[in-house]
Amino acid sequence: MSLFVFFAARGELESTRMRSAFRGLSVREAMLTDYETLDASDTLEAAAARLLAGSQQDFPVVRDGVFAGILTRQDLLRGLASHGVSASVGKAATNGQPMVDPGDMLDAVLPQLGAGSSLAVVRDGRLHGLLTVDNVLEMRMIREATQERAVA
Repeated sequence: MSLFVFFAARGELESTRMRSAFRGLSVREAMLTDYETLDASDTLEAAAARLLAGSQQDFPVVRDGVFAGILTRQDLLRGLASHGVSASVGKAATNGQPMVDPGDMLDAVLPQLGAGSSLAVVRDGRLHGLLTVDNVLEMRMIREATQERAVA
C-alpha cells in the first residue's frame, strides 16, 4: 500500500512540475503545425499508407475543410479489423474529442492531454494544429536546456 501512495505522490509532483513549467505559455507556442490531415472520405487503406510512411500516429480528420475528428492509430487498427481497407476514415475516426483553442493556456489544458493522445487545436471550426504529449515533452526539454544555458 505504501508503495502505491509513493508512486501516486510522485506522479502528482511531476504533474505539478509540468503545469508550473508551462505557466504563462499558450497552446499556440507548443502545438505542432507541421502535420498531415485526412479527409473523412479517404479510405482506411490510404490512412494506413500514411501511417507507415511517416512518424505521425494521430491524424486530424476534416470534412469540407472543417475539423471533424481525429483518427488515432488505435482507431485505424480497429477500423481495419472491423470494416476493412475500403471503409472511410470518417467511419473509424474519433468524433467529439476534446478540442483546445490556440490562445488557451498550456498549463490549463495539460490534464486533458492523456498519455499517447493528441488534442486538436481548433478555432471557429478550423484546425490550427495538434497538441501531443511528445511535443509538450520536447518543448519542456528545450526550455530546460536553454534555461540551464542562461544560468551558466
